[in-house]
Formats: sequence, structure tokens, C-alpha cells
Amino acid sequence: MRARVTFDDLPRSIVRPLSVSEVAAVAEVEQKRVHRMIDDQIIPKAMIVPSKLTRSERKRRLLKPEACPFVSFSASTGEYVSAKMRRRVFAELGRLLRGEAASVSIEEGVLKVDVAKVMRDSLKRLHALARAEAAVVVDPDIRGGMPVLRGTRIGVYEIAGMAAVESDETILEAFPSLNRRALANAKLYALARPLIGRPSGERGRDGSAQVRRVVEVDPRAL
Repeated sequence: MRARVTFDDLPRSIVRPLSVSEVAAVAEVEQKRVHRMIDDQIIPKAMIVPSKLTRSERKRRLLKPEACPFVSFSASTGEYVSAKMRRRVFAELGRLLRGEAASVSIEEGVLKVDVAKVMRDSLKRLHALARAEAAVVVDPDIRGGMPVLRGTRIGVYEIAGMAAVESDETILEAFPSLNRRALANAKLYALARPLIGRPSGERGRDGSAQVRRVVEVDPRAL
């Protein structure tokens, strides 16, 4: 069976070079694994955005959004298949990216890779990241430029810090103005754009998490 799954309907805001942290958030893997895939030349070279910086500047690694399904597959099933099967999957992903019909699934022994699903899952997460970015405001007149959820003064990294130790239900009780979609947006945004430094872990009088040394990383510098 053949299938067609393309990136044509992605929001324009996400059709741009992505940082390693953004790709890792979309693929739901650790950043160091994405760096390792680049170092080991697992990710197709065509998926990597060439750097134009001088050697004296910090090396920035940027990838095309199309790299996400390759990273997602490589970090999951790709670790258990042969190099030959990995090349076959990559070839089918490439066909889908070009808008061509591709094999829905590829089998090797007891392993089966649903190529179309790998692509659909990546597209779903890219759409989610675009929504998360649209749901966050960075305004110097609002809490000194700290990223907050649109329409509120609730800091994204405060919510993400709480999410590391509290359940979603506890957070929603502490912030009645939030809903699950807003909470998911905050967590994904913080994951895709991590901070320099660590949260202090302190809490304010209202029980909300307080974050110090909040410095957002420019995604282009990762």
C-alpha cells in the first residue's frame, strides 16, 4: 500500500530552521541524542542548515523541520533495525517529503515500521509547537519580558517548573484561569526553548513556583 503525507499544511511560523532543542521537543527525545545523531551523521545532511558563523563564534546547529521524522524514527525503532532497513525507511520518508507516494510500512523480521505514522506524528507535534509559540507572549511591559501565556501574567517557565514536580490537576487548581490546552502549550514551549540556569524552587505566598535567573535561550544559538 502507498500513502501520501506532506508538510504542505504546516503553519508558516514553524516552516523555518529549528534549534536542536525544538527538534528534540518535537521528536520527544533528549537534546544530546539529537546532537549525537548529527555528529554520527545519522540525520541526512540535507536536513541540516549550514552554519554561516565564523570559527570564533559559538557553533549553532539548526535543522529543517523535515528532520523531525528522521530524528523520531532514529531515536525509537531505528535503534533496533539494520542499516539496510534504516536506509529504506529514510528513502520512504524522503518520498513523502517530496509529496510522492511511499510505502505505508516496512518490515524486517518481527519489526515493522509504519512510515506514514512516523510522518503524521511529527507533523502533529510540529503543529503543537506552532500553537504553543502562538500562545506565548514576550513583552517588556509584562513581567519584564518574561514569556507568559497570552492574556495572562502567568510565566511559562513557572508553570513548566511546577509541572516537573506537580500533577496537571494540582497546577490547574493553583491557576484556575488555566485549562489543559494552555498547560500543554506552556510545557511544550519551555521544553523547546529551555532556560540558562535553573529554577530556584522557591514558591510565592500564593503557592506558585518562583523562577530566578530566568534567561531565555535564543533558539538560533543552540
